[in-house]
Amino acid sequence: MRKFVIIWIGQLISTVGSGMTAFAISIWIYQETGRAAPFVYTALAGSLPVAMFSLFAGALVDRWNRRWVMIAADTGSALCTLAVFFLYTTGHLEVWHIYVNAFFVSLFGTFQIPAFNASVTMLVPARHLTRANGMAQTSASLDGLLSPLLAGLLVGVIGVEASC
Repeated sequence: MRKFVIIWIGQLISTVGSGMTAFAISIWIYQETGRAAPFVYTALAGSLPVAMFSLFAGALVDRWNRRWVMIAADTGSALCTLAVFFLYTTGHLEVWHIYVNAFFVSLFGTFQIPAFNASVTMLVPARHLTRANGMAQTSASLDGLLSPLLAGLLVGVIGVEASC
């Protein structure tokens, strides 16, 4: 159970961080464009990988090493976030970069989520499966609650500038 708790905490931190990033990017998009359409395009770019790959992502994850799938997916998501951060801090971030970023972050998540969910039964003894599954479900709820709350607090404290 200890290994699962460590991975669960890491995944919770990762998903809350990703949610906070998405919140800040949404504010930046609005400040930059003043329009709602870019939100729709970002949502579409983030939904396409789920629609295109989720049908067979679970089957592929079952054939691959789940640990390496989670590592690769989290690393890919982190690199996407770093790319957006680099573009933002150098003043080169464009709205279309956000669309590409949303696509790839969603693509990585499409493989990471089934890898994590399938790993639960391998990491947790049968007598703790109910507790572990409850923790996994709780992390989804915490992500939805904490991400906008923490991002809103940070935006209030440090702000998000539309142009660097």
